Amino acid sequence: MQTLATFLANDGSWKVTAGKLGIHRQTLVYRLRLIEELTGLKPTSTSGTAAFWLSFNAGQSAGILDE
Repeated sequence: MQTLATFLANDGSWKVTAGKLGIHRQTLVYRLRLIEELTGLKPTSTSGTAAFWLSFNAGQSAGILDE
């Protein structure tokens, strides 16, 4: 969740996201591929980004997810 939230918050910037998480860029690639395998949505695609962004915002509005 943290990796995906950070990726979305940084507009999909690989370099900035990896830096904020304190991980190597390849670790980020691995994590995003794992997210795709688990959800069936590609976080780097427009439709995947939109779906995840909407889900995070809905979860935060409902009080299910921290902001």
